[in-house]
Amino acid sequence: MLAAIASPDVQYVASWAISYLPLIDRKSKPLLEPDPGLIGFIKKQFLLDEDDYRVRAKKRASLVTGFYWKAPWADEELAQLVASIYEDEFGDRSTLDPLLKALGEPGMAQLEALKQKQDEREVATIDDV
Repeated sequence: MLAAIASPDVQYVASWAISYLPLIDRKSKPLLEPDPGLIGFIKKQFLLDEDDYRVRAKKRASLVTGFYWKAPWADEELAQLVASIYEDEFGDRSTLDPLLKALGEPGMAQLEALKQKQDEREVATIDDV
């Protein structure tokens, strides 16, 4: 059983599930205070540096978990981290958009900045033609 828990496929599916379930208001069902070791684990998962779909799922899951725990990142920092991987998601932003919106003002500011950046790239592309 322990080998199944360590399986990369099981880790991927768990990460995928955490990151793709619809977000609920974190005030409606607050989570228990996380263990400091779990907070470190969440940070470590976000810092993984591989370009692989499994790693991208772990990063998204760490951000969602951080959203509910309000740790290890404050909302402003969490919004910045979400924005930092926004471009790496290859159009799959179904987790990131709702997460930024759920973060309120900090998330909406990041969404606006990302939209402005995208608009500028589109104008530059048109100018190149």
